[in-house]
Parts: sequence; structure tokens; C-alpha cells
Amino acid sequence: GTVVFTVSDNGEGIDRSRLRTLLAGSEEEGRTSGIGLRNVDQRIKLYYGDRYGLQIDSVVGAGTTVTLRMPMSRF
Repeated sequence: GTVVFTVSDNGEGIDRSRLRTLLAGSEEEGRTSGIGLRNVDQRIKLYYGDRYGLQIDSVVGAGTTVTLRMPMSRF
């Protein structure tokens, strides 16, 4: 099975270009942006495969939803 965590807000949202920057984990104007998000996504994908990781959906003026997918572990 898969465990899915979803967090949503009804804030101002993130425009597409800013969202791409966050997911790419780039440096802009001398500061880092999204490095942590990119690292978390890449590590999950490396460890569990490409069907797992982070997904961020956002609509300007309506909010943002972040989804984390990971395989269910049995201890």
C-alpha cells in the first residue's frame, strides 16, 4: 500500500513560475529557494522509486496543496 499525506491551505497560492523555482531548488537573487523541498523529493524517489515523493498544486488566489506519497512500511 501507499501512505498519502495531504496538506492544503486557502491562502494566496503560488504562481507557476515561482512554483517551478521552488521545485527546482534553485538560487535566486543570492538566496536559496526550495532546496529543502527538492532534496526531500529526490531522496524519497531515490529510496522508494519515482511513483513516490512530493507533489505541489497551487492556484493563485485559491490556495496550495502539498501531497507526500510514500510506501507503507511494516515494522
